[in-house]
Amino acid sequence: MEVIRGVRRVGIMALVVMVVFAGHATASWESCYAPCFLKCMVNSKKLFSCAFKCLKQCVFRPASNPLYYCSLGCSMNECAEFSNDSERMKSCVENCTSNICSPKQ
Repeated sequence: MEVIRGVRRVGIMALVVMVVFAGHATASWESCYAPCFLKCMVNSKKLFSCAFKCLKQCVFRPASNPLYYCSLGCSMNECAEFSNDSERMKSCVENCTSNICSPKQ
């Protein structure tokens, strides 16, 4: 049972990494990710593969910069528990990027 939890945790962390490095959505987050994820879960019920498939479909990777490295660390600590809630995940990652990692003026 502990092994399964460990594997699940690693999967969730991988999702957070993908979200942080994903950058801008090619379509609105809500109109792309949530419907894709729900449809996939109804058909396959595989959390990690559905999340990966939908992130790949709904976002693209930008060029790396220091903001993404900060967001990665913040998101891994703060956002992993929201991997199956697209709105809370989006909000958490945006908070890391906008409030915690952005340079203070």
